[in-house]
Amino acid sequence: MGELGFLTPNNRRTQTIECLEDGQVLTIPYERLLEIYFQDPQFGYYFLVLTSHRLLENNQRLEENNQRLQENISRLEATLAQEKAARQT
Repeated sequence: MGELGFLTPNNRRTQTIECLEDGQVLTIPYERLLEIYFQDPQFGYYFLVLTSHRLLENNQRLEENNQRLQENISRLEATLAQEKAARQT
């Protein structure tokens, strides 16, 4: 959780979570992540695949949301056009 934050400007998280129950949080400083990234090529590749996959998923979700919004706008425009035509007759 939060791996994309390592790739964003100022290492800001892209989402916020809220714990509903007690738990443990494990953290890793950015400097340590970089150290592991460069020391272990397998980890570096895994991290790139993980973050790329997440970015692609987020992009797909945004595209789907945009498509739904465009469809809603088209329906609203059609409804408004019908109502306007009905008032003119």
